[in-house]
Amino acid sequence: MTQNSAGWYLGKHGPLKEKIKDFQPRPAQQEFAIRVEESIQFQGTVLAESGTGTGKTYAYLVPALLSGKKVQISTGTRYLQEQLFHRDLPTIAKTLEIPVNAALLKGRANYLCIDRLEQSRHATRLSAPMRDALEEIYAWSANTETGDKAEVSGVREDSEIWPWVTSTVENCLGSKCTYFSECHVNKARKRANNAELVVVNHHLFFADATLKEDGFGQLLPDADVYVFDEAHQLPDVASNFLGSAIGHRQVEGLVTDVRQAEIEDKSGIPALLDAAVALEKAVRDLRLAMGRPIQRHAWEELLQGQPELDVALNILAKALNKIVEVLATAADSGDHLERCYERAALIAGQVSNLLEQPDSNTIRWVDVTRFGFRICETPINPGPILAKIFSRRNCSLIFTSATLTVSGDFTHFRSQMGLGEVDEYSWGSPFNFADQTLLYLPEGLPDPRDQDYQRALAEHMEPILKSSRGRAFMLFTSYKAMQAAAQHFTDRTDFMVLVQGDKPKAELLEAFRRNSRVLLCATMGFWEGVDVKGDSLVLVMLDKLPFESPGDPVLRSRLSRMEQDGLNPFMEYQLPRAVIKLRQGAGRLIRDFDDYGVLILADPRTRSTRYGKKFLESLAEMPQTSDRNLLTNFLASI
Repeated sequence: MTQNSAGWYLGKHGPLKEKIKDFQPRPAQQEFAIRVEESIQFQGTVLAESGTGTGKTYAYLVPALLSGKKVQISTGTRYLQEQLFHRDLPTIAKTLEIPVNAALLKGRANYLCIDRLEQSRHATRLSAPMRDALEEIYAWSANTETGDKAEVSGVREDSEIWPWVTSTVENCLGSKCTYFSECHVNKARKRANNAELVVVNHHLFFADATLKEDGFGQLLPDADVYVFDEAHQLPDVASNFLGSAIGHRQVEGLVTDVRQAEIEDKSGIPALLDAAVALEKAVRDLRLAMGRPIQRHAWEELLQGQPELDVALNILAKALNKIVEVLATAADSGDHLERCYERAALIAGQVSNLLEQPDSNTIRWVDVTRFGFRICETPINPGPILAKIFSRRNCSLIFTSATLTVSGDFTHFRSQMGLGEVDEYSWGSPFNFADQTLLYLPEGLPDPRDQDYQRALAEHMEPILKSSRGRAFMLFTSYKAMQAAAQHFTDRTDFMVLVQGDKPKAELLEAFRRNSRVLLCATMGFWEGVDVKGDSLVLVMLDKLPFESPGDPVLRSRLSRMEQDGLNPFMEYQLPRAVIKLRQGAGRLIRDFDDYGVLILADPRTRSTRYGKKFLESLAEMPQTSDRNLLTNFLASI
């Protein structure tokens, strides 16, 4: 290993060991860095599975900065995006003594729109809490340099006011905006275009990739090196962006903006507000026609079960055509009304498309919520589309995550991403799972499909949780099971029970770390991306093998297409996805060299079925037992 190689910098004689407190050289991290360095040099594609504790962030940052090339790093979450930009990147740049011009770029909805802020101050349909939040945002707007809404600590991230003061692609006025030169989105993009290293997230990456026929460059600058961290999320994120969607929010947002634009531009056309009222009624009537079930539905099945739905959709299409007709005249009155006209025409086209049959590689489905809906079109097989996106460049591609393989095989991920032959590497975690962990497989529980399963599981867990003194994540595959368990432990134990959804994730985690004798009951939102080190967390329970719901219309269509192609959808799609999800859930337990804990995989199918072996193989480093006494002794030793 030469002194100029990325591996040397991460080694025992390198600057990271010398200058970063508590940094420990790790052979896997050094090898990872060397493979990234080679990929950058030869414009290769690398799949790199790197177990928890390997230090993958430093492993790709060091060779990326040493290369002197233009780099784009995409993460799975905004949390990791900000951590990488504000903590890891400055640390490595300072240690290597390499000045780097870096930029953090988020999606448009994260930046204040000055024009919409000014419009909202004259709005008449804001509630008192929204008015209070608006005034806080207005006071902040005078001093912010970035316009990033994360700076406004006094207004919740999910506050109803944000759509009023941020822009979308549809309502942005672009160069016609009065505040174009001051626009925070444009400033952020300029910083990104001028930067040597840009940190984005997967959603923004694919939003950009779908905007231009040649794949890249509409929002994001081209790069020599692309690194995708938390890459196991890419197939699902990509599917959301490779299709299309239209819902009540776009239509109702158009109605709101038409009314506001009329205040600004004053067309004086009475028919405009009448058309807005009719459109608002039409979109609400469409939701009523969908019926009460709050879930995903295949569009064709919903049409067959709700004949009035087709009538309501046609009425919505006519209402959209009417407002387009009126806006065509009103658009001459000002830029805001002109933009509304363009948006209305686009939405009318999308709704008109719903009256036609989709193509053979597209599934059309609808997500029905309590007060709204979203009608989506998703490619059944996104692989060929992704293959085109990733093949249109001369660059290095690095895909990394702690969970990319199933039984050490990258085939599933590679297939979903449309990748051909690439370099594949897998490094296990440096943690000593043989000594630090125990995998407990309960005996005597009923079949998970039995109506008494969750009650029996909760009763089985009571004495175990007493032994662990709480300090447990109880992770469920359904919201209903989570709520039932939370109620059970609240009624039958003296533990503090925290429940996903009661508070923001960050607040729940802070309360979990701060309190003793505490349980956290959660669903899929906590199966990954959650980091609790030390003895605050010593037990993680997974209630069922995390197979996706067979009733999901997108999944059904994909499985059907695979059967038609002569494939085994269970073994080649459902099982690999469930194994990767289970590995993510199990990864919540051990986050540091000094952590100890028990993983409980409660589902009896883990041992009673042939496919259960695939899950156990993914956890092979953990000693396994069904002896509750051994479990209790292990917990006592922690």
